[in-house]
Amino acid sequence: MTPCISFDGISGGEDVAALYHDVQKAIDSTVESGAEIVIALGHLGDETASQPWTSEETISKVSDLDVFIDGHSHSTVVGKEIMDKENNPVLLTQTGEYFDKIGMLLIDGETGKISSDLISYSEIISTTELKLPIPLCLVNILKCSLITARSMVLSVS
Repeated sequence: MTPCISFDGISGGEDVAALYHDVQKAIDSTVESGAEIVIALGHLGDETASQPWTSEETISKVSDLDVFIDGHSHSTVVGKEIMDKENNPVLLTQTGEYFDKIGMLLIDGETGKISSDLISYSEIISTTELKLPIPLCLVNILKCSLITARSMVLSVS
């Protein structure tokens, strides 16, 4: 698999149809570039007050998206399947807030199946034997990064 990254402009403002159009355009461009798996990173959230500007509504208006990693609402969402406009499942995930959890996407190289999981901050900090498909040296790097990032976020007033 060759990574393909799209930074096409995404509309904001009053016209939610423009948002859906621009997201679809970015997906199409990514697929045309040869991507086999399309992962969107957004900051829409899932709050009712944000409708129609939510990740779930955006997913339902586009096609050819495999995963949507979201934020904004500080919700914890682990591998929720949302149907796209062609009734295909899209995995939605969100880690919560303030580095309390780290999200992990697992892509099976043989089947292409995608799943997500969340790892708690306390689990990473308290153990060196995580049941993750990553080497111990990366766990230690992750611990140091998390401690630094979490300290920066929690110390901001």
